[in-house]
Amino acid sequence: MDTKKLLDSITTTEMHGLVGFDGFIDELYGLVKERDSEQDYKALKQMGEFADMVQNAVGKSANFEIIQKEVKAGGNGPIMANSLINLGLGLSYGGALGHPDIHPAFQDFSQLCSEVASVCDPARTMALEFNEGKLMLCQLNDLYQINRDKFRHFLSKHVSSAEFFCFLNWTELPNLNGIYELIVELLEAQKEILKRPCFIDLADFKRRSKSDLGYALELIKKMSAYLNIHLGLNWSEAQQLAQHLFADQDFSEHSLSDLAELLQNQLKLQAVCVHSHHQVAACDEKSYTVETLHVAEPKISTGAGDHFNAGYFRAVLEGLGLEQCLQLGVLNSAYYVSTGKTPGLTDLRTFTHH
Repeated sequence: MDTKKLLDSITTTEMHGLVGFDGFIDELYGLVKERDSEQDYKALKQMGEFADMVQNAVGKSANFEIIQKEVKAGGNGPIMANSLINLGLGLSYGGALGHPDIHPAFQDFSQLCSEVASVCDPARTMALEFNEGKLMLCQLNDLYQINRDKFRHFLSKHVSSAEFFCFLNWTELPNLNGIYELIVELLEAQKEILKRPCFIDLADFKRRSKSDLGYALELIKKMSAYLNIHLGLNWSEAQQLAQHLFADQDFSEHSLSDLAELLQNQLKLQAVCVHSHHQVAACDEKSYTVETLHVAEPKISTGAGDHFNAGYFRAVLEGLGLEQCLQLGVLNSAYYVSTGKTPGLTDLRTFTHH
């Protein structure tokens, strides 16, 4: 990857978009494998090893010690939005950042946004982090209040003027299909079809009903007549979506690029992008695959996918090719995982990956 050439392609922009619609307080934890003293302990770093320990406890019981590493503002929407802002974009945010007052964890983020519409308090995620992944235990709390009626004024104001869109975390927003319906209505009411860029992340939807997912895909297809939609999925979500679309066939042996191409050919969006820990792939009329930058000792993993999505979409907004979009996503995510911090363009230019 020619990092300098890639980043030189990213220019200063005054683009302004609309992003939503969730909001979480993320509590990040590690697990203790073995402890000798208060300060001397060995961390449990492999998810597979933890899975074996849980399996061995079936029919018995088990006790696991957790270490709180951080409590931070989270949610697919705020994390991706914050990264987009750091990469030079302006945006308005609608979601669950606290009501009637903005939650203290979101104060800094809200001040970076041009406008914030928050209709309820954030939900909560308890994330168990491992070197190769994470387990997220989510408590949705007030997210049922995220609905079309509460966002009607905000969306009516911004759908006509936004230069780009990000609609995130469909899975954990039970009423998001209603918001999709409203967005379709507002797009259909416009006299001019501008085909503005849009990024959609469904999140891990296996607990949602097939009928809800099917309806969401219908609405996304309707939106695609007016927007250039990039659908982002992780590897597991891409397999689940393929199973939904192709009558529960087994896609466990399909590569990322195979899945991206299969889904794009079926959905006919602007592009489908699939990411994993080792590779990322995307397909529009052609498939592209890029290797990720391995981080042996990640400082943080919760939010890595959102940072990849932000880097990818920032390159989309610059008009770069899909392969370059994947590369910027990989770089943005690797910086975040390595340092625990959301980078700006200057940070990425000085980032040396080890």
